[in-house]
Amino acid sequence: MTKKRTNESNGFESTKAAKKQIVNEYNGFKPSSKNTKLESFNLDQINDKVINNHINDRKPLILKYVGKFQNLDIANFQPSKIIDTLHYDELLLVERKYKGGFGSGTQRIQMKFNEFMEKVTKGDEYYLTTQYVENEPGKEDEDDEEDGDDAEALNGQKDIENSEEEEGDDDDEDEEGLGLPEIPNDQFSDTDSIDMNDIHDDFDDIEDQSENDEGEGEPISLKFPKDPLYESEAIRRIQEFIQKPLTNLIKDDKLPLKIEFLKNLIPQQVNLWIGSSNSQQLNVNSLKDLELDINSDDLGLGKKLIDGGTSSGLHHDHSDNLYILVKGFKRFTLFPPSDAENLYLVGDLNKIYSSGVIDYKNNDKAPGWRKVRDDGALETEVAKWRLDNESNLNSSERDELIKLIEEEDRILNNEINKKLDNGKESIKKDPPSFSTIPPIVLHLDQIKDDDLRSKITKIAQSKWPNFFKCQKIEVLIKPGDLLYLPAGWFHEVTSYGSNDELNETNEDKDNDNTHIAINYWFAPPNDFNKTYKDEYWRQDFQRTKESCTLFKDGVINV
Repeated sequence: MTKKRTNESNGFESTKAAKKQIVNEYNGFKPSSKNTKLESFNLDQINDKVINNHINDRKPLILKYVGKFQNLDIANFQPSKIIDTLHYDELLLVERKYKGGFGSGTQRIQMKFNEFMEKVTKGDEYYLTTQYVENEPGKEDEDDEEDGDDAEALNGQKDIENSEEEEGDDDDEDEEGLGLPEIPNDQFSDTDSIDMNDIHDDFDDIEDQSENDEGEGEPISLKFPKDPLYESEAIRRIQEFIQKPLTNLIKDDKLPLKIEFLKNLIPQQVNLWIGSSNSQQLNVNSLKDLELDINSDDLGLGKKLIDGGTSSGLHHDHSDNLYILVKGFKRFTLFPPSDAENLYLVGDLNKIYSSGVIDYKNNDKAPGWRKVRDDGALETEVAKWRLDNESNLNSSERDELIKLIEEEDRILNNEINKKLDNGKESIKKDPPSFSTIPPIVLHLDQIKDDDLRSKITKIAQSKWPNFFKCQKIEVLIKPGDLLYLPAGWFHEVTSYGSNDELNETNEDKDNDNTHIAINYWFAPPNDFNKTYKDEYWRQDFQRTKESCTLFKDGVINV
């Protein structure tokens, strides 16, 4: 009988018994067969009814546009123009290929944007990802997170990519024992998305800082009489909302703060992703003597794919995503939230909400996990907000909210003490939202050699049998495509540059294989009639929006 660890101890329980503990409320869209395709519309032909149906049904959607929409012109983000467009000359943290991929858990490299662009357009394997305030260049990265949705050692809900290769290291030392030639990293994954909990943690810091600022100087905005806006809070909100090096676009009106066709969703963060892709494709289909390590969790292949690429790994996020491809090509492999129980996740599931948001159990697989509600908000942060804003709470309700906050503080303090007692972990852990199934298994159909495909399939059926119950959707998006992906949808993403063989029509051909994308994160809806069941996210965004206005008007500098 297949066994599964309990969430409470080191004992075991049957999979059947474990599933009874999981609440799965998701009843949104899911693929009905392996031939299921996503709907695609031209942006100028879309209407509110179509958009709202996809949001309410939790159904991914592809939109196509030419040139620009709103005030976002993708021509300004091409390699030849992007430096002048962003005019950002501060240090950034970037990744370098490490052992065939990203996410080694080592420190990222400090580099100015113009230097970074010079390297990637020459084909150097560097990667620009999310830039967090707490990880600014020059600060110690004691709490740095792993690659793309990897968790902080303490809090499994923080998702930042931060890998670096030591100068002089051999990129491909991880090929030992596989009998493989050097595998070029021709697919830099730039999906790798923060989840919304990272935003909440940052807002926690904002609130704490705001409290510290009270009495220190005058507030810079009285738009919120009960809780005036101070400069430090405004600056941090701007930095977290429009991630550098995009920040200056607030002043230039070259980046919309809200997306018109998703006007009911509250935006939480805007990110820029840039990498380089080697156009060389590796044909390993003929290697019948390929040796797999069946005792390894990843079969000894890590995130490598048969077609020579490095994958993002299969994972989900706690936010709705609008992914805007500027340059290059992206292959998204998707599974609905309802498949979570069959995808062998790092964490133990607690609840799958109807919105697709997935909550986990706080245990050794997700130490410090903070419980989320159906719109991705941390329950304790909502509790603090309610205590501050709902004057009609009775004493019993207030006591319950306070108890919730105090209990989480106790759990987190215990985790901090454990970390201090044990010392800093040398090996980072994947967050609970990651699947343990290696990407090669997601793409068995790409293996042309029958013997090799049969061998890997047999191993996969033994190690991850429930995966074969799932129906995936695979979609290739091109420059000018927008992908709307609801919260909780699992995605594995592979990136290709303009000169790769995927570009059969020779469109967008140029002299480099840079790929560039912009994405917006939104708080998922939890009321399909009015989008959100309370004012938590709307009130929060008003403070962020006011902060951006003050920056644009020159009242504050960032």
